Amino acid sequence: MPTYYPEKMTALLQHTAANIQPNELCISWHRVLQKAVWGNKKSLEEDMRNWRKLKRQNKLFINPEEHRQVTINGEPWHILIVQEGTMEDTKECGCDPLGYGIDEGMLMVDGYIYFFRNKVNRDMVANYVMK
Repeated sequence: MPTYYPEKMTALLQHTAANIQPNELCISWHRVLQKAVWGNKKSLEEDMRNWRKLKRQNKLFINPEEHRQVTINGEPWHILIVQEGTMEDTKECGCDPLGYGIDEGMLMVDGYIYFFRNKVNRDMVANYVMK
């Protein structure tokens, strides 16, 4: 298993955020490829449909109380955390390495962290999935 150092993850997150293209809506960690990736509208819509199915099966949830704003390269980014299980019974899926790279302090959460440039997009995704 790779070792993730906060300084390395901070630099990676800053580099990824600085190079995001206009059509890309968010940044997340790809656990198979072991790298930060961008999400565009098409890939995010596919994820949203899958997440909604899993939510209806009580296999996934998004807790709006865990939404937060962080600063990357002097700009606000809005965090969405997708977790396995239910709010009452969270399943282990491992910490997201990008959570180690947040300037305001590490975000150690058992789940998948998505960094959105736009708060409205983040909230729209959460509302769609949790409906």
